[in-house]
Parts: sequence; structure tokens; C-alpha cells
Amino acid sequence: MVALLGPDADYSAKRDTDFPEFDISNPARETPAYGTFLDDVDRATSGLIAALRSYAPKNAEPAEAGDWTGGAAHADFIGVVESLTAQAQMIAGEAANDKKRLEEYLEQRQATLNAAAQLEEDDAEDDEAEDDNQGR
Repeated sequence: MVALLGPDADYSAKRDTDFPEFDISNPARETPAYGTFLDDVDRATSGLIAALRSYAPKNAEPAEAGDWTGGAAHADFIGVVESLTAQAQMIAGEAANDKKRLEEYLEQRQATLNAAAQLEEDDAEDDEAEDDNQGR
């Protein structure tokens, strides 16, 4: 996640910096790179959530000096795991929403292009019919 989103795992900041909002002058969110970014975020969050859910605390106690034993998990870490899981789920939700918005946008754009092509075809047919009528 850090490699993908940065040290703060700030999904929306990374997305908005690398892929500004839909804009005629900057179609960054229409590029294949944006779709790849969304897929990468989905895979990373899914893996992180699975790893965090597999966490099993051990009831280790600190040594005499108050230090925790190296490599031993402890029950107090359960809250940290739950917090990290919730954050990863929020990021996954944002990415899923963005993916849905992208799909809807691309479908709408394709429908617009199809309608424009149909209008051009209809205009060409009308011009041919008009030419045929004038030629008689």
C-alpha cells in the first residue's frame, strides 16, 4: 500500500494528484493507466485485508524490563489490526466507487459516440435521398 499510495496511504490524494477529475483539457481518468491504478489498489487492499483478518493474537506478556518479546504478538495489537482493516476497507470502497464511476462514464461516452455516428449516417442518407429527388 505504501508503494502504491504513499506513506499516509491517502488514496484520494494520490488519485487526484495522478489522475485529476474528469476534465476535457485533462482526460487522465480516461486513460488505461487509471484503470490499472484502480485494479492495483483493489488487489493491494484485498491482500492487506486478508492478511489482517488472518491475524491471531498471542497473549504474550512483557519481560521484567517492560519490553515485549521480539516476534511475539500481543492482545493490545487487536485494536491496531481492526483499525488498519477498517482503513483498508474504506480505501477499497473508494476505489470500487471510482471504478464504477469510470465504467458508467465510459459507457455514457460510448453511447454518445454511437449516437453521433448514427446522426452522421442519417444525415448522409438524407443527403443521398435529397440528391436523388433533385436529380429527377
